[in-house]
Amino acid sequence: MGVIGRNATGERYADNVHGVRALSFLRMRSHVLVTGATGFVGAALVLELLEKTDARLTCLVRHRDGVDPLERLRGQLAVAMDHYETEHLGDEVAGRVGVLVGDVTDPGLAAAAGDLGRVDAVWHSAASLKYRDADAEEIRAHNVEGALNVVALAAAVGASEFNHISTAYVAGRRSGLVAEEAVPAGTETNNQYERSKVDAEEIVAASHMHSRVFRPSIVIGHSRTMAADSSMGVYGFLREMHRFVRRVDDPSLLPELTINADTSTGINLIPVDLVVSSAVEIAASDSRAHYFHLTNSHSALVRDAIPIVCEQLGLPQPRFTTERGELGRLDRILARYLDFYLPYLGGERVFDRTNTDAVVGDRCDHPSGPALAEALVSTWIDQQSSLAG
Repeated sequence: MGVIGRNATGERYADNVHGVRALSFLRMRSHVLVTGATGFVGAALVLELLEKTDARLTCLVRHRDGVDPLERLRGQLAVAMDHYETEHLGDEVAGRVGVLVGDVTDPGLAAAAGDLGRVDAVWHSAASLKYRDADAEEIRAHNVEGALNVVALAAAVGASEFNHISTAYVAGRRSGLVAEEAVPAGTETNNQYERSKVDAEEIVAASHMHSRVFRPSIVIGHSRTMAADSSMGVYGFLREMHRFVRRVDDPSLLPELTINADTSTGINLIPVDLVVSSAVEIAASDSRAHYFHLTNSHSALVRDAIPIVCEQLGLPQPRFTTERGELGRLDRILARYLDFYLPYLGGERVFDRTNTDAVVGDRCDHPSGPALAEALVSTWIDQQSSLAG
C-alpha cells in the first residue's frame, strides 16, 4: 500500500496501491477507510482490523511539513505493535495499509472520493480530546464538523457502513442506568468534549448508511502489557497529578491532601485491546443495533485507586470529600490541575450492555481492583522514565 492524495498543485498522486492475502475468519468488507489511525485507539483498531479481517485499509492522515504521512503512520503503528506484542503484523502493515492525505476539518473532504475509489465501510476514530470552553471552536471543528465531513466522504465513496468511536461519557451528568440508545434530548454535559461527541452522534445517526456508535469508557493500555501511547483519559489524570508533584519540593512532607471525590464512585477502566476486538467483532456480526457500550462491568473504586496513585507518586495518602468548601489552599491547587477529571469521580453510572453482550458476551470485562490500578500506574511511571532517559 502507499499514499494517495493531492500535492501542492492539486495534482493527484499515488504509489503502489494493492491488496494482499486474507487472514480472517471474521466477515468484513474489502476496502475500509479509517480516521484517527495515528491516535491511541485508532492505531489499535488498525492492528485489530489487520489481525481479524482481510480488509485493505486506507487511513486518513493529516499533512505535516517535512514528514512523510505514510512513514508517520507506520511509526505510530510500530509503537502500538511493540506495546501490544503484535510485531508479527509488520508485514500486514506494509502490504495492506495505505494513506489518504487529508484532514477531517476540511469541508471539502468529500472531494477525495475520486482518489479513494469504492469504500465499503468507514471507521471514524479521529477526534480532538480537548475539553475547555476556550477551545470550543477547535473542538467543534474536529469533532462535530469533522464528523459531518467524514460522513459526507463516506457517502461519496458509496460506503454502506459507518462505525463511529464515541465515548460512554455522552451520558454527561446523568447517573443511574445509561441505556444503549441515542442521547436523550436535554442531556447536560460536563464539558465541551462531551457536548461535541453528543452532537457528532446525532450527525452519524442522520446518515443514510447503517451506523454503529461505539462508546468506550476510560480506555487504558493493553490488558496483557498495560502499555499505552496516550496522554489522555486516565493518563491525563496521572500527568496532572505528576505536574502537581513536581511543583512541590518534597511531596512526602506535604500535609494530608483532600480530593473532591466520592469514595464509592467506580472508575470504569477498559483495556484498549478489549475495546477494538469487541468493536470489530460487533461490526462483523449480524447485529442491527446502533449503539454499543464498550465498558467494563468491574469498576475500580475511587477509595482504592486514588491512594495507589498517590503512593506511587510519593504523595501522602489522601482524604476525600464531596464538599468543595472543605478544600484547603493546596487542595484547591490540586483541584485546578484535575478540573477535567473531577466530574468522573462522583456520581454512579451503570452502562447498559444489552446490545454489546448479545454479540461479544463478557469480552469487555476485566479485573479492575487495586492490582490493576497498581499495574497501570507503575507501567505509566516506567514509560515516563524511559522517555525521559
